[in-house]
Amino acid sequence: MAHRAPVFGGTPIDEIVALVENGFATWTDTDERDDRVIAAQTALLVRAPLETVFQTTADFENQHRFVRIAQRSRIHSKVDNTLDITLRQGFGLPFLSVGLHERFRFRVEPPERVLCEAYLGGSFSHAFYESHCFPLDSDRTLFILSFVADLASLGWLTRFFLAFQPELEFALAANVGLIPASQIADEAERRAGRKPGASRPPALPLWDAIGRGMLGPALRHGYVTHGRYDPQGEVMDVACATRLGLSRKAAWDAVIAPETLVQAVSFVEQGRTVELTDSRLRTELFYRVRLGPFSRRYEMTLDADISPIDWVKGRRAVLNGLEVKQGNFFFSAGDDTVLCHLFHTNLKQDWLMRIFFRKHEEFARVIATYGSVIVVRALRLHLGGPSDRSAGQDAAQGNASDDRGETGTGTAGSASASAQGS
Repeated sequence: MAHRAPVFGGTPIDEIVALVENGFATWTDTDERDDRVIAAQTALLVRAPLETVFQTTADFENQHRFVRIAQRSRIHSKVDNTLDITLRQGFGLPFLSVGLHERFRFRVEPPERVLCEAYLGGSFSHAFYESHCFPLDSDRTLFILSFVADLASLGWLTRFFLAFQPELEFALAANVGLIPASQIADEAERRAGRKPGASRPPALPLWDAIGRGMLGPALRHGYVTHGRYDPQGEVMDVACATRLGLSRKAAWDAVIAPETLVQAVSFVEQGRTVELTDSRLRTELFYRVRLGPFSRRYEMTLDADISPIDWVKGRRAVLNGLEVKQGNFFFSAGDDTVLCHLFHTNLKQDWLMRIFFRKHEEFARVIATYGSVIVVRALRLHLGGPSDRSAGQDAAQGNASDDRGETGTGTAGSASASAQGS
């Protein structure tokens, strides 16, 4: 069963806000064995008053009207601030139709929290869902949605997806809460008379935030994924960061070698270094993705500028003809290294991905996170996680007083200023 954890591991609220000014951020933590997901939180900045955001997130009776995959909920009982309810979701793909349900007992605490008191059964063997709202000023609210579930208990998911790419389980578990969170945030802005996704300057990049010493509590043991929006509200880049239990030089040597990904990721078939100098890196990577009955082989070429043990910045990267943003940034964290991996391409131009977006474009942001999350997770499992393995269990034992994000203010260590790419 998932636990109530501090917001982003106890990261100060202002640091989370800096990431989500025009984008999203997720934080995921695992148990002390680095095996099971015990916390998965999505953060968004909503341009609406606290009361409006809370009323929207607690409006389970009408959630099916503004969350596209949601179906009508069933309220079993409502006594004072305790709610016994079954949430339902459904979606269809060309080769698969899915229906899900989860029964929870919630404690509703206006105007800031919907807390999970118990999971009472449903499609998953266990699940956890709750939300928190933090007022920033009269017109802006930080919205945090937590959702954790045992995805492997869904036989169809394993049969169609995880059997071919088991790494997808973590990527999905870490970021699936982004689907309802984004649509709840959009609805709250509509109710506040705002146009969802209106133009705002891009948010602070994740690698810059880490370079400034931010997000230390979140990265003590967990993973942070960050997507930024362009002025049109489309995802412009996605990066994921975590700690590796080895020195920066050792992390650099392993991460820049394509052969490491061949060993670490199940569906990567080949990789080679074409050129490596003190300032230049060129690599090739080949892998095969299977989604249900569909399969496609991908070729990734990278031509990058490098600053050894600090950063790799792609000057040109191409994935089956699609332009890619790619980079790696390395930061010292005591005896460990924080790796931040940037990967993004416009998946809507790929025919295999369009299968998912044809009916359910709400999946686009989640699927956009997969490239960076899968690589970072695979490298951590292959190379070793943080030196302090107990940190994940510490996060799981957070209590309600931690939910305001006021516990812990550590930094990511002596991050090199030269690694603050743009």
